[in-house]
Formats: sequence, C-alpha cells, structure tokens
Amino acid sequence: MRRWESAGAPASEPADAPLTAGEWARVPSEWFAARRDIFRGYAARFDLASITMKAIACLLTVYSVYLLYCESCKDEYYAFARALIAALSDATFAQRGSVSAAALVLAASVWLLTVLWMRRRPEVLLVDFKTYRHASVGGDPRNTAGEPVAYDRFLAESRAARHLDGGECFTAKSLQFQEKILRTSSISERSLFPPSIFREEVGQDAVLAERDSLCMRGAREEAECMMFNAVEQLLEATHVAPHEVSILVVNCSLFCPTPSLSAMLVNRFGFRSDMPTRNISGGMGCSASLIALDLARKLLRSPDQHNALALVVSTENITQNWYRGNDRTMLLSNCLFRCGAAAILLSNRRADRRRARFRLLHLVRTHLGKKDDCYRSVFQEEDEEGVRGVRLSKQIMQIAGDALKGNITTLGPLVLPLSEQLFFLLNALARKALGRRLPLPPPLRPYVPDFTKAFEWICVHTGGRAVIDAIESNLALPPHYLEPSRLSLWKYGNVSSASIWYELELVAEHGNTCGEHRPDGTPPPGGAARRLRRGDRVWQIAFGSGFKCNSAVWQALRHH
Repeated sequence: MRRWESAGAPASEPADAPLTAGEWARVPSEWFAARRDIFRGYAARFDLASITMKAIACLLTVYSVYLLYCESCKDEYYAFARALIAALSDATFAQRGSVSAAALVLAASVWLLTVLWMRRRPEVLLVDFKTYRHASVGGDPRNTAGEPVAYDRFLAESRAARHLDGGECFTAKSLQFQEKILRTSSISERSLFPPSIFREEVGQDAVLAERDSLCMRGAREEAECMMFNAVEQLLEATHVAPHEVSILVVNCSLFCPTPSLSAMLVNRFGFRSDMPTRNISGGMGCSASLIALDLARKLLRSPDQHNALALVVSTENITQNWYRGNDRTMLLSNCLFRCGAAAILLSNRRADRRRARFRLLHLVRTHLGKKDDCYRSVFQEEDEEGVRGVRLSKQIMQIAGDALKGNITTLGPLVLPLSEQLFFLLNALARKALGRRLPLPPPLRPYVPDFTKAFEWICVHTGGRAVIDAIESNLALPPHYLEPSRLSLWKYGNVSSASIWYELELVAEHGNTCGEHRPDGTPPPGGAARRLRRGDRVWQIAFGSGFKCNSAVWQALRHH
C-alpha cells in the first residue's frame, strides 16, 4: 500500500502502486503526518533556543558564585568594590587618564549596543511578486482566463443587456457616454473582462445571466482564475512550498464571500492549519494592497514570527459589480475597471536577502474619512431606479490631491534630501511672512519639492488618465517619469489595488523605455535607456475609497 497519496497523482492510478525511490524520499511517514499539529503545538510552547539560553545563564550564574566564594578573600572583594566605585566616580566626573573608568564606559557601550541590536526590527524583504497577465499580452501560457474585449464588443454587449423584466439596461445617451469614455480612456482593446459578463455570444438572457454567470458562482470563478494562477506561478518562481508560508493576507473590496477568499486559497494550496490568515475586504478600495502590505509588515515584525514568509494577494471582482443603470457617475467604473490580481511574497529571513528583489523602506497611510465630502467621494449605493453601483464624486480629483498632499507631508521628511526640505521650509516661512504685510503683495507660489531627487521610479495607481495627468502636474514630474503607469493603464486598464504591482513589473521589464511600448508614449530624454538598478528607490502611490492615499517606498536589492 502507498504510504501517502500525492496531491497531483492521476485519479486512475491504482492505490497499491509502488512508490519510486524519489517519491519515497520526499513523502513524510504516515505517523509523522498524523501528528504534525501536535509537534507544532509543542514547538510553539517550548522555544528550544530560549530554553537553551536560559539554562546557560543559570549555569553561568551558579559558576560565578562558586568562583567568588572564598573565606580568606574578603580583603580582595573590598579592594575590588573600592576600585569599581572609583571607576564609576572617574567616569561620572570625566577624569581623564583613568583606565578603569574607560573600561567601565566601554563595557556600558557594549551592553547598550547589544540591547539595541537585539531590539532592532527585522527587515521586510520582497522576495518576488507575480501578476495575472493574459497569455495574449505576454503572460504565462497557462493564463487563458478572462476575455480581451474590443470597444465594439463592449458596446454591443451593453446594447444587448437586459433587466429581469426584459427592459434595456442602458439608454441611448448612456451608451453614447460609455463609448466616449472608452475611446478616450487610454485603455487598449486587449484588457481583460470576466467571462461571466462577456460570453462567446453577445447578449445573454437576463434570467439565465442572473442564474448562471452574474451570480456568486460567476464571481467565485473570476476570483479563482485570477488569484490561483498568480499564487501558483509565484510559488513556482520562488521554489516555496505552501507549508513554508507563515502568513496569508488577501484584499478584495467588492467581493466578500463565505468562506473568505483567504480560506479559498488555503483550500486550494493546502497551507498550514496554524497559519494566521487575514481577509481585508469591504470597501478599502484601490489602496487596499498597501493596507494589506502594512498588515503583513506588522505581522512579520511581531515577536511571534521569526524567519517567516508572508503571502499578500490583491485582487478585485467585477462580476457582481457590473453597473446596469444610467447614472453617469456610476457608469465610469464599467468603462475603467478590468480583471487582474497580484501575489507578493514577503520575508523577514536574513537568508532571503541574497535572493530578494526589494526591501521595504517606508509605508505611510493617510485617511481623510472624517470629512463628509471625502467619505462620500467613492460611494456604493443604489441609483434613483434602485440599481446598485459605485458612485464617483465630481470632486474626486481635488480630494485625491488633498489626500496626496497630506501623505507627502508625512513622507517628505523621510525621503527628501535636506536641500529640498530646506527650500520647502524657507518657502513656507516666506509665504507666511508676506501674508502679514499690507498692502498684500502678489502671492508667492508654494515650493514643490523635486521628488526625482528622492525616487528613481514612481508608480501611480492607474485610476484613469486624468489621475496620472494630475499627479504628473502637481508634482512637476518629467513627462517620461509616469510612463510605467500610462503603459499599465493602456495594457491592463484599472485593475484596482493590484495596479501598482503591474506598474512595478513593467519597470522591472522595460526600465524607462515604457513609453516606447504604447502609442503616443514619451521616450526617455535623449533616448538614454536605463534599467532598474540595485539601490534605486521606487515610490508606489495608491488611492482608495474613504478617502485614502497610501505610499510605499522600496529599495532595489539587485539589478533588473
């Protein structure tokens, strides 16, 4: 009889087929496999390293008492005590030439450095990451899920869409509006939609669509296709087995099934039963990936997670959030959002520094939810006809700018060189001084720091062409600096929280020549191509409902 059935073994293989030598070497015994959780419980309760250190400390204490004990050595003890007091006095009053005081201060310095070294927080390393890219746009040949949809097909499906009562979902004006947004969106006709919405034949029967595709089953299929492929290819690329992953964090804003998406991944890949899993869902929006990253970072830095790997999975779900009404502020999401997912493997193990691609330097989060207009700027609700959708406020660009300003105020001192910080401070003081003079002089424009001196690469969330244009203008960036964001928008559309990882992937692949891979792109100045190098700093900026602006700063650990 076989001791252990391989998960990948064909169903037709007889149960009593003999194991090969290689299989026998890889497969654990039944006895150990059945008691694995018991061993994990004892390992969590009894830390062998801690027990060993405590035992050594006790033995050394007893041994020191044994060495010190001597009936005839009291005079020597008194002399040692007087010398120690004299050394402490010399150190306190800075008595130069005192060897004993110098030795005492040196010992204190060594002790303090040892404490600081033991209290240091572990580095958070990005070992590798993978995004779901369709095979037709350069992805893995296995990535065939999803439908690349041309504009004409999108519009044909919208014209054929029906409510359950047989009425048309979209009016002629709504169709014209969608066509205008599509053709000016800077999104290519190869971006992906879920097959639950775009079937092979245009126009689904409304009743059958609600029952078979635009339902929980269709949404699950979309999530599985995106997440499973990204995670599987990441584990393959990093040669990490599922049982080696210690933490799992999944984020998805608009799809919250039971069991959760994290449970879906545990079931699919067989992750450890004692692994902490977190499912971040329910309206975190397009900034949720960095929120998930922040949670994973905190878990990796906790005392309970030594030499741990954390898997972060970011995705969004379109199937049940396809708006079928005529409110223009809700129709925008139909035209901009596309399918996608990203899987990121993080580590706090020192041994992984040799193979890691990046290390996390800073993560700054800003939330403007206390203001009503910010809170309602991205709002899921029903329209006047009772059709549910996500409403985008007309002031969203101004709100995003305010959120970015607040985020930069915190991030700037951490990353900007001192010269830029000094210019900013002098400008602020000058504007304040001029504001008190009468008559009022012409206003002095605020100084915009040169962020190209802090970052070699910037990845802005692909919320839309207007978002990228506004960031480029407000930060006074060179035209080619945000080409990775523009290329990601053109190839993949707005893939929500995963977008910043698609952009980082393009940076790693093309460097500063991303503009050469899309129509009307901006090439690097002077045609000087540059790749992502070791030591380069990358700034990821994500915006989300609430309203949130989150930033992550990475440093490349190797050439790409």
